[in-house]
Amino acid sequence: MKKIAGFIVIALLICMMGACDRPESRRLQRAEAVMESAPDSALAILDSIDTASLTHASDRALYALLLTQGRIKTYEVLTDDSLVSTAVRYYEDHGPDSNLMKSLFYQGEILSNNREFSKAIIPSMRAREMAISADNPYWHAKASELIGDILSLTYQKDSALIYINEAVTNYLKSDKIANYRYCIVDLGTVYGNIGKYDLSIKLIDSIYHIALEEADSNLTAYSLNVLYAMSFLSGKNDDALRYFNELKEYRDYYEISLQDMAWNTQISLNDSTFRLFEEYINKYPLSNNSATSNANALYTRLLYHKKKNNLDSAIICYDSLFNVFSGETNNVLKQSVVNSQKKYIETIAKDNEHELQNLRRLIIVVAIIFIIVSIAVLIFIRQQNRLKRSELENKMKDLMFQQKYRNFSKWIPLKEVFFY
Repeated sequence: MKKIAGFIVIALLICMMGACDRPESRRLQRAEAVMESAPDSALAILDSIDTASLTHASDRALYALLLTQGRIKTYEVLTDDSLVSTAVRYYEDHGPDSNLMKSLFYQGEILSNNREFSKAIIPSMRAREMAISADNPYWHAKASELIGDILSLTYQKDSALIYINEAVTNYLKSDKIANYRYCIVDLGTVYGNIGKYDLSIKLIDSIYHIALEEADSNLTAYSLNVLYAMSFLSGKNDDALRYFNELKEYRDYYEISLQDMAWNTQISLNDSTFRLFEEYINKYPLSNNSATSNANALYTRLLYHKKKNNLDSAIICYDSLFNVFSGETNNVLKQSVVNSQKKYIETIAKDNEHELQNLRRLIIVVAIIFIIVSIAVLIFIRQQNRLKRSELENKMKDLMFQQKYRNFSKWIPLKEVFFY
C-alpha cells in the first residue's frame, strides 16, 4: 500500500509539472530566445500560436511584447500602440523590469511613428533610465537613439546631439558594431542639422567606405542617402548628383523618395529646357505625404514658376508652402516635447525626493531605536555589574567571617567554651 501511495504522489507531481510547462509557454520562450538574432523565425513561431490558448496573463503580455518586437525588427512601421500597451500594463504590476523596459521602448517608438512626440518621450525616457539602472548598455543605446530621433524630429537639435552621442558610445560598449555604424550615420545627420556639414560628411563618408568594403548594401544605401542630403543642403551640387546617381543603383535596398526627386530637380536649375522640372511636376503631383515631402514639392514648383516667370503660380506655391510650414510649426508646438520631458524629470526628482525623505525618516527612527536600545543595554549591564559586585561583596564577607571563625576556634577549644 505504501508503494502504491508513493507512486500516486509521484504521478501527481509529474502531472502538476506538466501542467505548468504549457506548450504555448514553450513556444513563447523559443521565440524570445531567437528574437534578437532571427526575428523572422521568432515571428513564424508566434504565428503558430493559437492566441485563444493564451489563458495566462503573463503569456498574453509576453506574446504582445514579442509580436510588437518582431514586427518592428522586420521593418514594419507600427502606428498603433494598443498591443504593446497591454504588455506595459502587465509588466508595470508584475515585472520583470527587463520586459517592462522593452515594452516601454517599443511603446515610445510606435508613438513616435504616429508623430505623438510629447507622448513618446515619456516611455522612451523611462526605458533609458531602466537600462541605466540595469547596467544594460545595448538597451541604453537603443533608448538614447530613440530619444535623439524624437528630439531631432521636433527641432531640438542640440539636445538630440547629446543623446545620439550617448547611443554611439553605448553601442560600441555593448559590441553592437552594426548598430554602432548606423548610429554614426545618424550622428552625422544631427551634425548636418546644426550646420556642421563638413564634420557630418566626414563621419558618414567613413561609414560609407566601410560598407563598400564589406559589401553591406543596406548600410551603403543608408549612407548614400544621407551623404546626398548633406551634400545638397551644404550647396555641393556636384557631389549631391554623384551620390544620387549611385543611390539609384541600390533601389533594392532604398526607395527613392519624393524629397530625393525634389532635390535632384532643384539642382538642375541651370537646365534651360526645364526638362527635369516638368518631368517632376507631371510625375509627382502633390498628395497627402509628409509635411517635409510636400514642402520640397512645393518649393520645387516655386523655383520652376519663378524661372518661367509665372509669378501668379509662384505666389500660390509660396502661400501653400507657408501654410505647410505654419502647420508643421503649430504641430511641433502642440507636441511640446520639451515640456513633457521637463515634467517627467520633475516627476522623477519628486519621487527621488520623496524616497530621500522616507530614507531620512527611516534613518532617524533607526537612530532613535538604536539609542534607546543602547541606553537599555547600558542600564542592564550596569545593573548586572551592581548585582555581581553585591554578590561578590557578600561572598567576601562570608569568607572573612569564616576565616575569623576558624582563627577563633583554633585559639579557644570548643570544650572550654562549652564547660567554662
